[in-house]
Amino acid sequence: MKWKELIIGALVALLITITGGVTVWKFTKEPPKPDPTPYVVYQIDAPANFKSESKSLVFNTIRIGNLGDKSAQEIVLSIEFPKNTEISDFSISNSSGSAARENQKELKSKENEKIIYIKSLMPNESVTVSILTSYFTDDLKVSARYSDGLAEQGELSKRPTVELANEGPKAKEAAVAALILGLLLPVMFFQLKRLTGGTRSINNSAFMMLHQGLIEDATKMLESELSSRGATSFELANLGLCKALSGDKESAKKLFAAAELYAPTELFAPLKHIKALVAFNRAISSFEEGDLGNAKAQFWTAAKLSKSHLKKYVKYSVYGQSIVNGIDGFNEFKQEKS
Repeated sequence: MKWKELIIGALVALLITITGGVTVWKFTKEPPKPDPTPYVVYQIDAPANFKSESKSLVFNTIRIGNLGDKSAQEIVLSIEFPKNTEISDFSISNSSGSAARENQKELKSKENEKIIYIKSLMPNESVTVSILTSYFTDDLKVSARYSDGLAEQGELSKRPTVELANEGPKAKEAAVAALILGLLLPVMFFQLKRLTGGTRSINNSAFMMLHQGLIEDATKMLESELSSRGATSFELANLGLCKALSGDKESAKKLFAAAELYAPTELFAPLKHIKALVAFNRAISSFEEGDLGNAKAQFWTAAKLSKSHLKKYVKYSVYGQSIVNGIDGFNEFKQEKS
């Protein structure tokens, strides 16, 4: 890293920090401080259905977490399936990892029901319940309560908003300060991210290794993440490509399908993005198998869904570069020679 760039970056960060500090001091002196309170929310994810000639399995995921600023106590979560539903497998995981292993347990319940007791949930802590059942149903009954009241169904990614209508002039000033900081902080974070080489994540590291041909290493990393913490659609899609390039076509197909079914719809991870990644991975799989027609079709599907993301993928992927150099019509995706 050049010393001039480092000094400039440090000065930019310092300037933004000072400006933000002055803004907060000026507009939010002695702000109202509401009493801390827990806020427990449970979220029912879209189930993933896996079918074969002899068996049908449905992967159900229910999450419950505390979005408040005070620990929630004595949480009980009930998940009830229709009668005669066969529960094949069941697991509980905590966002705090193994340190919270003794914090939750299963209570005695009916054959078609799971009841989970959670001693406490710290702010921003969540518990994920994964249940494998015999068939799909939309008649799933979920309820939860804790020492301070009943849990609400919602999205764990959306924190509760603070009501400012009755807080007087200071509340309006605080809102203005929050808006100004909201504009300044992304600039600072972008600068720091650029100077430190970007953010770290298991999925991003595995992606880079996979697309540089280190398939076995990427597979181990993704499978370890899946078994220890669970996986998002992106990890499932990348693991699917690992399986495809290793010759396990059946597992690859199921993982690609699971990635699309499990795809989130929030602002920062839109459905089109994950579907574009899956289409890109399918294109690579087909190209490596020699099916150029399907590879071309899948590549164009990815381009229609999210061309900007596809260009980034091709830039860092030896497989993507092989496709654009080996099939006519992809000139705009080729890397310019320096």
